[in-house]
Amino acid sequence: MKVLGLLSGGKDSCYNLMHCIANGHEVVALATLVPEEGVDELDSYLYQSVGTSLVTLIAKALRLPLYQRTITGKPVHLESTYGSRTKNRGLDQAKKDGIDGDETEDLDELLHQVKADFPDLQGVSTGAILSTYQRTRIEHVASRPSLGLTCLCYLWQRPEAELVDEMLGSGLRAVIMKVAGLGLKVEDVGKELGAMRPKLARLEELYGSHVAGEGGEYETITIDCPLFHESIQIEEAETIVTDPSPVAYYRVKRATLQPKENHHVPTQTQLRESLRLDVDGIEGMSRFDEESEDLLADLKEASESYPEVEDLRLSSPASYSLMERGLSLTQIQHQNFLLADMDDFPKANKAYSAFFGSSPPSRACVSVVLPVNQRVRLEAMGYDDSLLPERSVLGRSALHVQSISYWAPANIGPYSQAVMAGHRLTIAGQIGLIPPTLSLPSPQSFMEEAVLSLQHVRRILAVLRSTSTAGGGWEGWVEGVICWYARSKDLPLAKCAWTAHAKTNGYSKTPVAFIQVPQLPKGALVEWQFAVHTGRRVTPVIHDDEEIPVTCKHDQYNDAGFSGIIIESALGQSHFAVHHFESLGAIADGLEARDVPFASSLERAFSVRVFYDESLTERQVSILRETMKDKSTGAVTLVPVISTSSLNEKQPLCVIVYGQ
Repeated sequence: MKVLGLLSGGKDSCYNLMHCIANGHEVVALATLVPEEGVDELDSYLYQSVGTSLVTLIAKALRLPLYQRTITGKPVHLESTYGSRTKNRGLDQAKKDGIDGDETEDLDELLHQVKADFPDLQGVSTGAILSTYQRTRIEHVASRPSLGLTCLCYLWQRPEAELVDEMLGSGLRAVIMKVAGLGLKVEDVGKELGAMRPKLARLEELYGSHVAGEGGEYETITIDCPLFHESIQIEEAETIVTDPSPVAYYRVKRATLQPKENHHVPTQTQLRESLRLDVDGIEGMSRFDEESEDLLADLKEASESYPEVEDLRLSSPASYSLMERGLSLTQIQHQNFLLADMDDFPKANKAYSAFFGSSPPSRACVSVVLPVNQRVRLEAMGYDDSLLPERSVLGRSALHVQSISYWAPANIGPYSQAVMAGHRLTIAGQIGLIPPTLSLPSPQSFMEEAVLSLQHVRRILAVLRSTSTAGGGWEGWVEGVICWYARSKDLPLAKCAWTAHAKTNGYSKTPVAFIQVPQLPKGALVEWQFAVHTGRRVTPVIHDDEEIPVTCKHDQYNDAGFSGIIIESALGQSHFAVHHFESLGAIADGLEARDVPFASSLERAFSVRVFYDESLTERQVSILRETMKDKSTGAVTLVPVISTSSLNEKQPLCVIVYGQ
């Protein structure tokens, strides 16, 4: 695609351009936002201002047109996400959900200026590594309907030390333009990054500082990289010390371009080699991490025998069901999007996307064996964050990454990779896409797809556990898992993949159900859906005149297939369990046996999903529906599928999954 390079002039934005080209994209122009004339340093949460005077030289060295715009806005909206959760269709689509006076809107004006000159522009290059604040704002603006741009963010979530070493190894040279971190001195200003690398390593070991400067420890300007036709020579500069010391920055008074002897701009293939990329394509760089490579090797040697792992119920601090509390679509945490035919997905998804803006719910999408008069069935789980103090870390937060990267598949659509609300975390269904290409392995391989999709889950969890804006610092546990698969012959490998993954990650007692369905998104062979508990206790705000209901009768099931919205509160104990039944009589017996955990737990469940074999007759389904509605106080969704299974049982007639 044709790409615009958002350029601060620092090492990250320039290095990401190298990856854009190595991925086969064409960089056609550069753009930067700068402070007004005479201002060296601007109080901005989004843009680098120190050293931007050299961006003009960088553009000349790259032989690309440069678009500049003066920053006029301020950091008004300081939340990690940007914009409204709802689709405000009445607003000017060019500034959908924009916030007047916010510095983010300066980027909107700049991108529209470039788009007017390059109407076939498709992508935007950005050098974000860890900053959710920066990435979400660029994604929000770029994805507006009047722009329709895809963000390319190949540095996202890369290990910092490894990344800095790769930059230096590729031939990129950068100068420290500002220091503002513990252990960095005024005299470090103006030094090259390569010379500072040993010191940065020591500071990381001593203080836990960020080697790549992601904690604001330092900023850089690139003076040379393989894409430059000339290098930049800083001929006159001074160090400005600001209050409080030792915050200091480099004010460049004069700089020139210097010829590079025997220089040629590397081709895409040469860039791949210099960036140490796999010969089969750039996706090889981070297609599998070490754990996934070990799992893939184990799968290749898999036999038909599997360890005996029981499906156990897990208990934890958590929730009761709340309904009819006047909550909106913005408080939905997770959606299960069930289609009769995956060919209907584009049309159904277009209608679905009209209801969600930024921070949309997580979502799993599969096709199931719906009755002939139904095309779509939706199940939604919501969270009442009005019970919590304002800006509580236990409120609702989403991981919504729309940028193309090497990390995990981008969400080019109205759903988030994960949503955390209170103590519970829901992860979108993950299929085995190769992140930088958003394509499935070719030739198609169940083993590779299973390993990749489990790797995506692991990486999503790692980000959420470490991100302060998402209330990081928790360990938690996996409450339950559903493995959706499309071919009956792949069930043994699905069980083997889960067993190996569970053993490595400590999930051996996690309830898991294996559900065969006709189709998965993009023709994938497997999709994993995880429910996670963070282990945190949620204390809601309860007013003196307010009563918190602990149970509610679900009566919203209808023939259209919508099972109602389940609203969580943050009180009590929770359980997630998977139960298997060979017959409808076994279900009835289990419900009548009051001393059986299944019966008592089901009465307190906020969510019940019943996966049943498509071979059931219409009368049997009717009996099943009435039985579950009569015995459960939560929302009940019936899901007809090809077959059901667990680790230890062949093909039960019915699988009941519930959360309490």
